[in-house]
This record gives sequence, C-alpha cells and structure tokens, in this order.
Amino acid sequence: MPKRYPPEFRRAACTRLVAGEKVTALSKELGVSEATLHLWKRQALIDAGRSEGVKSLEADELAQASKPLPSSRPSSRSPGLRSLFSTARSLSPKRRCQVAKGLSDLGFKENMACRVVGVSRSCYYEFKYHVPSDRQIAGCCSVG
Repeated sequence: MPKRYPPEFRRAACTRLVAGEKVTALSKELGVSEATLHLWKRQALIDAGRSEGVKSLEADELAQASKPLPSSRPSSRSPGLRSLFSTARSLSPKRRCQVAKGLSDLGFKENMACRVVGVSRSCYYEFKYHVPSDRQIAGCCSVG
C-alpha cells in the first residue's frame, strides 16, 4: 500500500518543485522518493496551467463519480444503474464500441469506457481504427 502524505506537506513540496528546486535534493531532504516527487511536480504544473492534462479537481470529481452509490441495502444496487448497464450490455458489439468511443470523446479513459459498456479493448480498437474496404466505400457512394 502506498504511503500517504498530509496535503499540507504535499502542497509545500509542490510549491518548492514548481519554483525550480531540484527533485534529487528535495527527495533527500524530505525523505520522499524521487518518482513520487516527479509525479507531484507534473500534477502541480498541470494545476498551475503550465502543462496540459487533467487538473486535480477534475480528477477528484471523476473519481467521486465512479464510486458506487450508497444504498439502503448493501447487497442490492440501484435499479436505475442495473437497467443502464443491462441496456448497454444488451447492445450489439458494434453499438457498444460506438458508446465506448462516445465516452472516450467526452474525456473518459478508453479502458474505463470499454469496461463500463462491456466490450474488450481489442474489439474497441478494431472498431476505432477500422478502415473501410473499397467495396464498402463503393456501396456507400453508389447511386441506386
């Protein structure tokens, strides 16, 4: 299990990292691994708007949204969620791939979108990068 650091400690370290302090020196001083400090620095630069990526606040909101909803009975799920997932899983694989692509276009990670709709990543990538054959192109463009 990864070690947890207090938020104030992490904020102070990130402030020093963004200011330009060397990761190796700070690692020895604070007793935090260099890899951890590199991750913190990257996220701090994203949060400061100096690098591209998902900001911490947005990532926290996504994490909260993906947690299971509390239920009055721990053994049962919400009927709305059950029907949503059963509907998604009753679709054809092509339609499920389209739903996964739509989720991906909205900013969700592709592997999470595939897991939600119940399609393998290999099927999703085959759908995503499929190049139509000449016959399929001719069939779409023919005037009948």
